Amino acid sequence: MLIVSALAACSEESLKGRVILSLTDAPADAANVKAVNIVITNIEANKNGSWKSMRSFDQPIGINLLDFSGGKALQLLDQYLDPGKFNEIRFTLNVADRQGSLIRNPQCEISLTDGTTRPLFLPEGSEVAIVVPLALEVTSRGLVDFTLDFDVRKSVVRDERGNYVLRPVVRPVATKTAGAIELDISGLSASERVVVFAYQAARYAGSEQTGEIPFFNATSSARCFKKTTLAFLEPGSYDLVFARMTTDGNVQHVLGLQRNLTVASGEKTSLPLDLRSLGN
Repeated sequence: MLIVSALAACSEESLKGRVILSLTDAPADAANVKAVNIVITNIEANKNGSWKSMRSFDQPIGINLLDFSGGKALQLLDQYLDPGKFNEIRFTLNVADRQGSLIRNPQCEISLTDGTTRPLFLPEGSEVAIVVPLALEVTSRGLVDFTLDFDVRKSVVRDERGNYVLRPVVRPVATKTAGAIELDISGLSASERVVVFAYQAARYAGSEQTGEIPFFNATSSARCFKKTTLAFLEPGSYDLVFARMTTDGNVQHVLGLQRNLTVASGEKTSLPLDLRSLGN
């Protein structure tokens, strides 16, 4: 009987599919932000309206999102699941209570370069979690591998009371087919703060440089240095918009565009680029 039970358990395990989830970040625009820390206590997947725990942490795991940009990623889980279709992933967080009556340690927070730390709140009335729409089809002995691009500059905003609020903007991308753009930039002075925004071709509108969150419809972004990488991009054609920014993340003006860069599946597109010769 013990032998039969063991064989049955092995057979059931071998029929499961493997799911890998990783986390990367498109960084904040503001120069005064040193760290954006989220604290995860549980990861769940939604199957047919029911939540199934994928990973529950004995101790809450703290992640500084700014540590995982420019092509870096943190693996959150590597799990075997029964075959089926899942349509959402939920990350339960340790967050501050707005009334100050409930203190969680550690909790989601933002650290500034002046040495101060401020709590990160979620929008009033929302659940204490990040919910990401993500169609996962797990097949027997199959592999599903996704990276979640957590766009910090879109996700962290200030409310009318000056609080930092986390309104998560997360873009899932299939890890194995994701490509990248690597720029070798010249014409950039040490004192300039220039950010590049990657748009799907012909999607950029000039009016997007204004508003609460400039360039909101950009797929990804990166602070420009001599070597600059825009990673975890879906295959396709992209336009790059270069903007000079103030230290607090506001737009001074658009320097120009580089159009029609092709990103192939799993490949890196390399381009030498002079900021002084950008087009419109």
